Amino acid sequence: MQTQRSSSAASSAAPPAGLNQSAIPPWTTAELPEPKPLGMRNLAGLIGPGIVMCGIQIGGGEWLMGPDVTARYGGNLMWVATIAILTQAFYNVECGRYALYCGEPVFTGFMRTFPGPRFWMAVTAVLCLTFLIPGLSTNAAVLLATIWLDRIPTAADGTLVNTLALITLGAVVLPVLVGGKVYNMLQWIMTAKVFVVLGFCLTMGLFFVSAEGWWNVFSGFLRFGNVPVVAESGSETIVNVFGWRWEHGVWPTISLTHIATLGAFAGYAGGGGLSNSAYGNFVRDKGWGMGSQVGAIPSAVGGHNITLSHIGAVFPINDQNLQRWRGWWRYILAD
Repeated sequence: MQTQRSSSAASSAAPPAGLNQSAIPPWTTAELPEPKPLGMRNLAGLIGPGIVMCGIQIGGGEWLMGPDVTARYGGNLMWVATIAILTQAFYNVECGRYALYCGEPVFTGFMRTFPGPRFWMAVTAVLCLTFLIPGLSTNAAVLLATIWLDRIPTAADGTLVNTLALITLGAVVLPVLVGGKVYNMLQWIMTAKVFVVLGFCLTMGLFFVSAEGWWNVFSGFLRFGNVPVVAESGSETIVNVFGWRWEHGVWPTISLTHIATLGAFAGYAGGGGLSNSAYGNFVRDKGWGMGSQVGAIPSAVGGHNITLSHIGAVFPINDQNLQRWRGWWRYILAD
């Protein structure tokens, strides 16, 4: 009910002068809520969009591309992941900043810019085409079929694999149907997933990976400029482009044999694609900043008292709100 009252208050405010005027109605105004202090007493309020994003990314292409790249090249090309993760981290922060300020997802922000909503809707629709391919559920179905058959499934087992893929695709929808807010259930599930999966990986790494293996991978995050080239023997080898340039006076010819795998590895590292943009949605649904004035996506069961305004609300710029803004900004940085 609090969200409903806040949303109503925001929608009744007069649009502030000077705000962006586009085909989408302008932002309304509302007061920026006071953030609770960060700390162990507010641990539930601090655990938020970051851990949901982490949970969403675990188990996708990085489980395939990461081992493939390290099996071929060791840790020599992990610096590609470093650059991908850092650049995507900056993008995530800016998505969070936008949602913190006006309570809108960054997708809505794009549509407020030139050349207008129709253009950005078309671009988003094209970029979302890959989400229509049930790759993750199919991968899970192959694993389930392997357990069921006690062998790797073949083409003859296509019906079983496809059936399991459809079941898993439908099953992921069930948890978000309850919980009041869709975000609440996502946070619980993804928090558990992060601790279980990363805890398992850490345990396996501590007991079964040598110190040399740890060093090879983690030092690779800083080996900037290492690239694969074709040696005289015809096989691939790793050289550093800067060292090669210094020694030979020319840039090396990079091997393109596995360039698609390396490109996918860079894309999956840190998230990639439109999945990063969802961080702003989660900031809003968590209720951080002006997200508390806009509302959240309600679940089908238990969410009837939760509303969501599709138009954001911004706060008046004054000393009190700027102080509150700095408090909310610390939430984003800590997350």
